[in-house]
Amino acid sequence: VDLETLFNQHNKLVEQTIDVMEKSLAYVDKFAEDIKTHLEKRIDDMDVNTMNNFELLETNTNDMLTKMNETLTTNLDNINQQSKEERNEIIWWAHHRAHLHEDILKTRITACAYDYGHLGKGVVNYNSKDGGYIPDSVSIRVFNNTDISKEEVLNRDTGVFKVPEHAAGEYIFTFTVTIDSFDQKLMPSEYYFQKNGEKIKGTKIYANIGFSKIHDRVPGSRTIFLKL
Repeated sequence: VDLETLFNQHNKLVEQTIDVMEKSLAYVDKFAEDIKTHLEKRIDDMDVNTMNNFELLETNTNDMLTKMNETLTTNLDNINQQSKEERNEIIWWAHHRAHLHEDILKTRITACAYDYGHLGKGVVNYNSKDGGYIPDSVSIRVFNNTDISKEEVLNRDTGVFKVPEHAAGEYIFTFTVTIDSFDQKLMPSEYYFQKNGEKIKGTKIYANIGFSKIHDRVPGSRTIFLKL
């Protein structure tokens, strides 16, 4: 092999090496550019995705806050309405109780009757020509009802006291009598209260004294309390 041939082969090898180097550098440059482009695209996509996520987060947060506000407003309105109804019920109950107490305090039933002609046995009544109601003794009011007659409460013909409607409660009764005891020696005079036709124990008024038709008047009185 001569020197010229070696020189040509050397030059050819150098050219091939330079070509390989140029192609390698071009490949490296293209690879770097591709990486740069890819990274820039990825970063841009990430920026866009991040911004979208932030926008979605902002939208969802606003929606949740709006719904929470609506829910809180609705709950507050419901609580306010329920409290208003309960307050109104309490006020109504208080007014109702106050009016009821006023009506109860205004309720009164008083009636007094007398008679001078009761003789013999049976229930004492007050329907003789000498009997009647004691003036200014009758006062009947049950709550706001003043249309109850005295005859409905204390019947002179029967001697029976009847509790008016809505007037149940505690009553005080007083019975006063002047007993003519001498004329009734064989059967001494005796009086007592009855309830529904039954004798009430412990309410008897009794007298058997007297020594003449002039000296035989015995006054007697009995006061009782009944829950009717």
